[in-house]
Amino acid sequence: MTEVSDTMTVTVAKPIAIESVWDYYPAFTEVISVNAVGQNGFNTSETYRLEIFRDSLWINVALDSLTGVSYDKIVTDDVNCQIQNVMLRSSEPLIPGVYRAIRIGEKSDTAAVLFEVLSGKDVVKRLSNGIIMDYFSADNVEKDDTICANIYSWGVAAKDTIDVYLRHDTPEFHERFYKKVLSYSALRFNGRSRPNIYSGPIITDTLGVSMTTDAKVYPDTVSEVTFFIHNKSEMTLCYGTPYTVARKTDGRWEELYQGGVWNMPLYGLNAGASSEFMKANLHRLINDITPGEYIIYKNVYFDGDKDNAWNISARFTIK
Repeated sequence: MTEVSDTMTVTVAKPIAIESVWDYYPAFTEVISVNAVGQNGFNTSETYRLEIFRDSLWINVALDSLTGVSYDKIVTDDVNCQIQNVMLRSSEPLIPGVYRAIRIGEKSDTAAVLFEVLSGKDVVKRLSNGIIMDYFSADNVEKDDTICANIYSWGVAAKDTIDVYLRHDTPEFHERFYKKVLSYSALRFNGRSRPNIYSGPIITDTLGVSMTTDAKVYPDTVSEVTFFIHNKSEMTLCYGTPYTVARKTDGRWEELYQGGVWNMPLYGLNAGASSEFMKANLHRLINDITPGEYIIYKNVYFDGDKDNAWNISARFTIK
């Protein structure tokens, strides 16, 4: 007789895990955001506790309430899970220190996560001049090229907010920054979320002044374009460093995402002279450089007549 063996695979649900939405908070924060992740859902008997580490002991921090509890579904390691979003509101603003949020389940099973509340001095020293600056260091061989291309400046502002200045501001970039650079609750991103439309005239040659690129057509792999200003007038022409590149899209000139901090010297181009070569960066990592018509334009004026400045342009094509 042949024996038949019935087998049954039992999948044991992983214990509920807890994570802080942010690794760092500024001093005097009152609301802490945490997420709990579990396979079997949650129930109303769960509670949360907040503690600070002082004098080698974990000391309870009084909570006013649990607010903003919400639920969502996610997939982790190919397993369907539920996520519980909770905001812990303390009775008083939190002082600088190391904290932990603890979730106490129905059967007294616990999960905890650490985070830090920082003083203003530590926000500058450890975050702005520490974590962020170290990320952009030449020694960091793992930095994300897109992050480096998109950020041109940052600094600490009022209430220990860190302002991050972007060429192109998107929610997707925020998440990328939180994950790869810094998880801090008081980050504020500044930048254009949509392209500007250039509506001024396209002037390539006027009053003896013209601008040209070193080629009329560039391959679709081009990353920067070389251009020159020519002054065939009888006056000195003045101009600065800034330039703008725009692409023709649906009959409009959409400016590429550029931004940045410009050096601001003033150049004077003598009558009858041509400028040294200048380069326009297309910032390919944050712009979709597709075949089409493009322009570069710069603001110029004759010496002593700044009120009558205009934009001089150069056209080129990418194929």
